[in-house]
Amino acid sequence: MRFFRSYTSIVRRGPVTKNVFIRYSTDNEGVKEEEFDMVVLSVGLNPPVDVEGLANQFGIELGDHRFARVDETNPMVTSRPGIFASGGLQGPVDIPESVFSASGARRPDR
Repeated sequence: MRFFRSYTSIVRRGPVTKNVFIRYSTDNEGVKEEEFDMVVLSVGLNPPVDVEGLANQFGIELGDHRFARVDETNPMVTSRPGIFASGGLQGPVDIPESVFSASGARRPDR
């Protein structure tokens, strides 16, 4: 397994091996093309730029990676009662989970 940061320009499937060929750029070696049996393309996710200010404003604690410290059994619950975390403030989540957690913060009388 290897991790590397790059912009991917071309992805194609090998006709014989069915492996994935990727053309990408490196800082040291320039443009390369390589064959892989599996590829995971992902984007990095960071907390909001002013997450410390946001946490101070609402009185919530942050975890080791600067996302909101949330309850393990209910990831919307923060360290301050009545303040809930949703989406990217909880940590890396996919879009459906982000939408689901946001809908859970709705007031029950509405």
